[in-house]
Amino acid sequence: MNLLLTLGPLIFILPSLAFGSPEELKTLYDRKVDFIIQDYSSNIIQIPTWLNTFSSENGTWTDVDYTAGCTARRANWPAQQHFIRIVTMASQYRADPANSTQLLPYISKAMDYWFDHNYAPDACLDQGGLPNSECPCGTPGFWNTNWFGQMILMPKLISNTCILLKSNLTTTQQGNCTLVSQRVYNRIDTDVLGIGPMTGANMLDAATSVLNLGLLTDNETLARDALNHFYNQTTITPGTGVDGVKIDGSYLQHFAQLYTGNYGKDFINSVVVAYIQTSNTSFAPPAESQSAFLTLMNGTEWMIISNHTATTKASSDNNSNSTLLWEYSVIGRMVSFLAADKQASGGVALNLTRIQLAAEGWQNASSIQSIVQRLSDLKTESSSEGQGKLSGTRSFYTSDYLVHRGSNYVTTLKSFSTRTTNSECNNDQNPFGFHLSDGSIFSYIDGDEYIDVFGSYDWNLIPGTTVDYGATPFGCNITQFYGNTTFVGSVTRNKEGASSQGGMAVMQYLNPMTGSLRWEKTFYFFPGFYAVQIGPIYSQGTAPIVTTLDQSNLKGDVYVNNQKLSVNQFTSSQDSKSKHTNI
Repeated sequence: MNLLLTLGPLIFILPSLAFGSPEELKTLYDRKVDFIIQDYSSNIIQIPTWLNTFSSENGTWTDVDYTAGCTARRANWPAQQHFIRIVTMASQYRADPANSTQLLPYISKAMDYWFDHNYAPDACLDQGGLPNSECPCGTPGFWNTNWFGQMILMPKLISNTCILLKSNLTTTQQGNCTLVSQRVYNRIDTDVLGIGPMTGANMLDAATSVLNLGLLTDNETLARDALNHFYNQTTITPGTGVDGVKIDGSYLQHFAQLYTGNYGKDFINSVVVAYIQTSNTSFAPPAESQSAFLTLMNGTEWMIISNHTATTKASSDNNSNSTLLWEYSVIGRMVSFLAADKQASGGVALNLTRIQLAAEGWQNASSIQSIVQRLSDLKTESSSEGQGKLSGTRSFYTSDYLVHRGSNYVTTLKSFSTRTTNSECNNDQNPFGFHLSDGSIFSYIDGDEYIDVFGSYDWNLIPGTTVDYGATPFGCNITQFYGNTTFVGSVTRNKEGASSQGGMAVMQYLNPMTGSLRWEKTFYFFPGFYAVQIGPIYSQGTAPIVTTLDQSNLKGDVYVNNQKLSVNQFTSSQDSKSKHTNI
């Protein structure tokens, strides 16, 4: 059994950056301030409510969960709300200082509370709660057993706050602001326990906190080094298991997981901010970075669908994500979240306006603009207008993924091989997702076919898969495996990867955990339909072999052999045709 233990090699490309002037550094600072204010503007309306629950005596909020250390929740750490409120109030102050000076005492008191309770041992960054570490359970201070809290989450919130309040910080606050980001810089080139080296979207987040430190301290050398680390991750990354943008336009993270809709989304949002922030300065990105970004965007738009059932169609708000959804095979473990949780399963949180602005003046700007226009149009599509203008079959061979689109449907195929892994469970998210890449086929017409369905899923019946039902145990630490077969992949008639004439795919499967089930399938995709040919199936066990056509939200009537089924009616193996949701 080849459970994942190692990371692949990393490739670093250091762009050649010219020296800039103090005026350029100030330009980067001013633009960053504008971005922070924009990003937190939607929270400003909550400030009066927050002030009602603020304790001026100790600088805390009565409705915030400050649990830290070993008993704190690892994912979406509730204590972050403390600094989300601080950075929001700081944004309001910077946007309208003349009418917001009354917020400064609250901001300062709240910052001091956190800094007074910051963790002391540096080991808490990634060794918190581990046996024999210098940061055992019970160590005082705000830290989380998840490295993410100390390396990305809190440094981002804190450094953004410090940037906004640069001229208002006390000497002690300035020192603490520096400490938080300096700890990130000290570890940016090392292996971080629990994740390995900083790569992909994680490196972009870490480098951004270091860039903030350079802007806070007017340190051009530090700012340039931060951008070196940043741009190194924004070129095409070859090699199996290497995080980042792939030559076919997919985005991989966490041991060759297709993650365009989660880490890839964060990657895109971080990149466009850096591109705009450094535009027309000596800090601007190299040409290789721009080219890779276009490759990523070309692939990304194929993975986005229109949600026809959203209550409103946001024609003017290019950052609204309620009307676009990620295809579920590209969000990894985030399928376990409800749409209302506003994670990757809740919508496409890409800022289309920024994406277009980021490419202004580029040689390939028109291509980026066309992608943005198609996605903007897709946001406002009605059910009669289908799934947009993008049509054809596209192969993403580095991620063992295929997308088949028509004017009124989207169908996808997800496989895995020795190049890729099947799924992952992290922070107890997605413990049942072992079969998510076993030749899974998701089909969309309205876009909401699978919204919130996973809470009641039978995880042995992933659409499109063939399994020995119940024979593979599920568990968070036994979810992720590299494939053990190489005869897996897809092809289209167009060498660019997309074709209007359809395509085909193959998958040779051997259960990577048990080795007890083996089969081969060939998939044919034609305009308007697809067909699957199942070869011999070999099983060493006694569990029933089950192939699932679909498992989605019930929408309307179900027909078998042209006869409508009644509630709780089951069909037999003799039946040959079924219809549900117009499929």
